[in-house]
Amino acid sequence: MIDIIVLLALGFVIGYKVSEIIHLLSFRRIMRDLNISEQQLIKVARDQGITVPDERSEEDRELGIRETIHIKIEQHGSQIYAYKSDTDEFLGQGTDPDDLVKRIAERFKGIRMIVDQGQDLLQKSHG
Repeated sequence: MIDIIVLLALGFVIGYKVSEIIHLLSFRRIMRDLNISEQQLIKVARDQGITVPDERSEEDRELGIRETIHIKIEQHGSQIYAYKSDTDEFLGQGTDPDDLVKRIAERFKGIRMIVDQGQDLLQKSHG
């Protein structure tokens, strides 16, 4: 009898966790499909008076980093382009790595960018 109770409890816990994962993945997909960023969702929540915990590291708070995004770098002809990795949203372009970084930094203050693709284009020497 105790075996059955333990198995039922274990089945309940596993089912609950699987359901939680499915709901989380579905929510993320809906947010991505609607092109709603986490920052936009947080802003709406705060506008509605909902307290949203700040999960940034102490270092990010000190540096004024509000968000981290992943980007990809591409070169077409003599221009270097930057796009968001997940949405392909255009972020900026430049004639060389320094120019691209300067232009993006001017537009996106307080945003940490992690290069997922095209790191080699930022490391090339253009002299």
